[in-house]
Amino acid sequence: MARLNGTATRHVHAKSPVAVAVAELVEIATERTKGRAPVLRVDLLSETAGAMLGAWQADPVKVWAGEAAARLLIAAGGTDEEIGRAAAAEVIRRLGRPQH
Repeated sequence: MARLNGTATRHVHAKSPVAVAVAELVEIATERTKGRAPVLRVDLLSETAGAMLGAWQADPVKVWAGEAAARLLIAAGGTDEEIGRAAAAEVIRRLGRPQH
């Protein structure tokens, strides 16, 4: 997830073309096992997108690129809404709790 998060954020800051960003995210999220067809990890893309949206919703000023980065992850295949919503809710819950 960290690599997907960082890559999506880097592309937002660099104002990369969407196709370039999506291609790199798909490459990162594709699991390759010898003797098997490549598998796109929709779950990882969805969870990362949800976490980024949750962080953005919790603090849109501090995490201003979160929404745009999440859109790139969704465009790359992070379309499992249930996983995304759960990840967003967990991040919002954690960020809303005092950090002592």
